[in-house]
Amino acid sequence: MLQQKHILILHPHFTLSGGAGKFALEVGQRLAKRDYKVSVINMKSKDKLTLSFPNIRVIDVKGPLTSSFLFWLLFPYWYWKVSKMIDMLKPDVLFPQVFPAQWWALLYKHFHPHMRTVWMCQEPSAFIHSETWIKAIHSPLKRFIASMIKNLLAPIDIWLANKADAVIANSKFSLEMIQHIYGIDESKLSVAYPGVSDAFLVQKPETSREHTVVTVSRLSKFKNIDFLIKTFVKFAEQRKEAWHLHVVGDGEEKKSLERLVSSLNAQSFIHLAGQLSDQKLSGLLRASTFYLSAAVDEPFGISLVEAQASGAIVIAHNSGGPKETIINDKTGKLVDHLDSELYVQAMNESLIKNLAVKLSKNAHSHSESFNWNSTTNKVNKVLFPSDKESPPFVFN
Repeated sequence: MLQQKHILILHPHFTLSGGAGKFALEVGQRLAKRDYKVSVINMKSKDKLTLSFPNIRVIDVKGPLTSSFLFWLLFPYWYWKVSKMIDMLKPDVLFPQVFPAQWWALLYKHFHPHMRTVWMCQEPSAFIHSETWIKAIHSPLKRFIASMIKNLLAPIDIWLANKADAVIANSKFSLEMIQHIYGIDESKLSVAYPGVSDAFLVQKPETSREHTVVTVSRLSKFKNIDFLIKTFVKFAEQRKEAWHLHVVGDGEEKKSLERLVSSLNAQSFIHLAGQLSDQKLSGLLRASTFYLSAAVDEPFGISLVEAQASGAIVIAHNSGGPKETIINDKTGKLVDHLDSELYVQAMNESLIKNLAVKLSKNAHSHSESFNWNSTTNKVNKVLFPSDKESPPFVFN
């Protein structure tokens, strides 16, 4: 009997719901059902985020979050612990995810050149290469340190990235960024779009929608949730009906956003809902008319695809991954500038006569092309290109 091939996923932590973590768990679960052995190493995890994926073995290093000073002060120690775990587990392939997990894997690859390593690059290491992400760091001290050391870390990040045997991007937009920043050989690169969770596909969206708007996001400055709140207030003031905005997610900007909602006297119709399960979020989206996004150059935006699967009309900035997942004026609206008036105009235009029903149906139909089985097929072929039993790989 052939021994199971072992895939070892490396991820920073599972403490907040997010697209990168969802990718690792959704794909990992499906790979495990294909008779691979799948393990995950991370610093710290919450059961409520991982228990729904019983076929994956989740191993906690039991260290601090990667956003803490203690993690970075003792980085060599945490890398040593991870490397010892890799030695013990003896995987066939390392499948690191977002920064700094790919550093663990690629450093290990440097010392063990035989170890096949495939990096799932959701985006180039944001806190090294992106001024927008650095400016979005909540702590002034951490923001200052990141600005000071980015030029030291960038060459290391590029050097490590080129050690990967293959790199998977989550969109064509991300792939272009990877090529520009890392200069990785094109033969190593491929794209695997994230999919839509089953909870969003099992039921057809409602034809009758409530006067509800949703946004789902880590509450970070990068996501521009403050802009969406101010924009929604302008929209609600123009409408005769009573509209409500639900902000789903958690993060470092939560207190600031609570103060903003209070200053606008909008507590009665803007709700900071915190984190919701896929089932609860799916129910909310199926009844909502709009989904709003204001992130500029979002690498992919998995929640936008889930919103479309639920029949919500997505209004998003015309950049990054959303340009690949939203068909303008057919499944949603893409806005060229981060301007409240343009967002309000897009929402009002979508409500004219029967257009909202048409956009909602088109969005749901379009989302069916983003499914986790297709994503897993592509990942499977990159992880084990010589496996004859792997489903065919299709480059998007």
